[in-house]
Amino acid sequence: MSWITINSQNEGPGGRWGHSSIALDEKLYIFGGFGIKQNYNQDGNYLNDFYSYDFDNNLWQTILQIGQVPEPRSNHIMFINNGTIYVQGGGGQTKTRFGDLYSFNKNTWIKQKTNLIPRTYHAGCVGDNKLYIYGGESGKDLDELEIVDLCNNTQYTVKVENQKKPEPRRFATLHYHNSQLILIGGCTQSYSLTPSIYIANCKQEEDQINISWCLLKTQFPKWGQSCVQFDDLFYLFGGRDDKDSDELYSFDLQTHQIQIIKNDIKVKARRKHCASVIGNSLVIFGGFDGKYQNDLCFYELPLVNTVPLSVELPSKPYEEISQHQFENYFQFENGVHFYNDQYDCLIQTDEKCFGVDKSVLINASGYFTELFNGDYVEGQLLQLDLSYVDHIAFGIVLIFSYKNNLILPILNKEELFRLLELCDYLDMIQLKQKTQYYIAQTVDKNTIQEIYNLSIEHQNNQLQNFCAFKVSKLKMPLQEIDNLQSQQVNNMKRIRKLSIVNEL
Repeated sequence: MSWITINSQNEGPGGRWGHSSIALDEKLYIFGGFGIKQNYNQDGNYLNDFYSYDFDNNLWQTILQIGQVPEPRSNHIMFINNGTIYVQGGGGQTKTRFGDLYSFNKNTWIKQKTNLIPRTYHAGCVGDNKLYIYGGESGKDLDELEIVDLCNNTQYTVKVENQKKPEPRRFATLHYHNSQLILIGGCTQSYSLTPSIYIANCKQEEDQINISWCLLKTQFPKWGQSCVQFDDLFYLFGGRDDKDSDELYSFDLQTHQIQIIKNDIKVKARRKHCASVIGNSLVIFGGFDGKYQNDLCFYELPLVNTVPLSVELPSKPYEEISQHQFENYFQFENGVHFYNDQYDCLIQTDEKCFGVDKSVLINASGYFTELFNGDYVEGQLLQLDLSYVDHIAFGIVLIFSYKNNLILPILNKEELFRLLELCDYLDMIQLKQKTQYYIAQTVDKNTIQEIYNLSIEHQNNQLQNFCAFKVSKLKMPLQEIDNLQSQQVNNMKRIRKLSIVNEL
């Protein structure tokens, strides 16, 4: 995977740092910062200009701003909640520190009635209609956490329940995920690193929110980095320790592991740039490395948890055999097909009757666990009618239940998708994951159209998104993918077009 630097068709924002961005309706929005703009002081100025980048047409557009337009500022935070864009805090001329909160809708800015600490260099995020603000600087480095209810602009009382809490810091990142706050990195006023990573559990009691911080063993010794979340991973780019960084890292919140991501092509090192996610691409703009940057760069993020794929698997999680070999897995007596002669229930599929051991199916399938262990009368039956189920698919299910291994006869793509639907019906997550892995391995230029169409027909969003991802990786001619239509695919087509523009 590589970075793509985009040459837009018109001039966009000038070089800057301390600006902010959000993604909305497949467009990138950038506000303010400190840097160089045409007809301004070439040494740099605080800015309050507002731009959008049109992904479809590769064009920058200046956004009309009316109403109570925020004063020029940098190192503020910008976020989106329920379709409304917000800007909060930051620093301006003569070391002004802002504690204000503005909303933007229909080209109109409205200053909200809040009483927040004036601060800059702080971190912020939004979750469950609440704004969380941490740290920054207001004459000194701060460790205060403020929380605002964005539905009525009221502030919560914050109570820290334990002694262990993050030290004061600036230039950190803050994210909200599953009712938790994740605080990463930063530095002090003297630029001493605060490399610790904290996770806070948030519990609301009426107008008070109780915060319990937990210090992780993992550290990220940088400040001024960007951080975005995509597909259950956090991606950290850039920042500075003793020098500016051009590295991209992934942070897994479940394992607490940070891993560097190798890139074939890199972009310039930088700090205090902005970053957002559009489709499955990390998009960064601007930043500072001794010079104000004004480049727009894309990096395709892997769909790590969307389709269970890993090049590090020691072996294939499936075995392909002929139809004859598959049939030989089952014995046949008195009209019954069975894998093991110890069976206590007969299951009739569309063409074949199978003898099964209930205890084996209970261990493999949520459906059969509920059926045979529950209070249903079927749990006591010696026969079960599943005549709407394909016998080949059920044979695969039965072998998997006994062997915990995916044994596949030669199937066409439609039969494979019927198997996935049966996995959903029978609540067999592991079998579904392995089957999806198998299908994903077969995606190439010749099969992507068929697999994509089947993923739509069978409402399999995971493989639909994977096909979208493969559009870019296969570098298919654009005319070959014109019939693929989805947000993910369209994003990939746009990136491919922009990549072609860049290569020229």
